[in-house]
Amino acid sequence: MIFQLTELEYNVFLILTLVLVAFKLGLIIFLGKKIYEHKRETGEFSFGFVFGVFVLMICLFISRIIYIYFDFILTKFNSEVYHLMPNILMWKLGTMFSTMGYAIFIFITDRKILGFKLKGLIAYLLIGIVIIQLVYPVSTPEDFQTIAMLDLFSNAIAIIIPILFIYLAREKSPYRLASLAIAIGVILYAIGSNMIVEPILVALIDVLGSNIRLVFYFFSLILKVSGLVLFTYGVTQFAIKFSR
Repeated sequence: MIFQLTELEYNVFLILTLVLVAFKLGLIIFLGKKIYEHKRETGEFSFGFVFGVFVLMICLFISRIIYIYFDFILTKFNSEVYHLMPNILMWKLGTMFSTMGYAIFIFITDRKILGFKLKGLIAYLLIGIVIIQLVYPVSTPEDFQTIAMLDLFSNAIAIIIPILFIYLAREKSPYRLASLAIAIGVILYAIGSNMIVEPILVALIDVLGSNIRLVFYFFSLILKVSGLVLFTYGVTQFAIKFSR
């Protein structure tokens, strides 16, 4: 059975997605301004935490624009055509930007906050997953489900982000509340992302019917927006203190 959205559902999804994009763009502009002000005041360009988040948001913004084209124009949420060209190419590009953003952010966080204790391994693993997804040949829906499953591994690896900020929140400091907000925000965003990984949806559709896709897409967007709101608050607090 082919899954199709009604006009109302399509418009609601589009509005929620555009809200998500607007939050990302707003955070990019805010962080870019803070980075510029810091450089102007100190005469130095810092590749620190705020810069890492800045790069992450740019990557997620580009990724979401590509996914909008993939979801709302190319496929209209019909999973039966995900594996076809140029659909699969757009999906791979969107996934590449998203995962690379996390890889860069985790690498910078490792260097600047953890003292490179992780030796960049988490970032390298994410890059490896991206390469596999890019080169893996996809010609059937089953092939698509295989590479989509790798997103679960990417998100599992990226769990280092909330763990790190929960650890930072243990100590009393001006960054405690901001760290908690970032940690919870990332967790909510990750849950929202994992909810619509294709193999999970396929398994649930077999049990609950095709309408479960609609429910999961809706709650995925709600969780992503909520997570990004918390993440934005936390990063904003870091950026404000960073710019002083």
